[in-house]
Amino acid sequence: MGEAIAGRRDEVFLVSKVLPHHATRRGDGAGLRGQPAPPGSDRMDLYLLHWRGAIPLEETLAGFSDLMAAGLIRY
Repeated sequence: MGEAIAGRRDEVFLVSKVLPHHATRRGDGAGLRGQPAPPGSDRMDLYLLHWRGAIPLEETLAGFSDLMAAGLIRY
């Protein structure tokens, strides 16, 4: 991925999603604090919840807010 977007990062809009059982606010690699941005990029432009699961939505949204504040995701 990094090779494909090298020198063109501002021309692409990167989107990914997280599985609901990984959509926790915890700081471990399985949670939202894992590596949302692909190699060669400093951020993910849009990060989606794949579908709603058992994790409380408030916890998932708080995790997304943390990632936005850290500059790892834009939306």
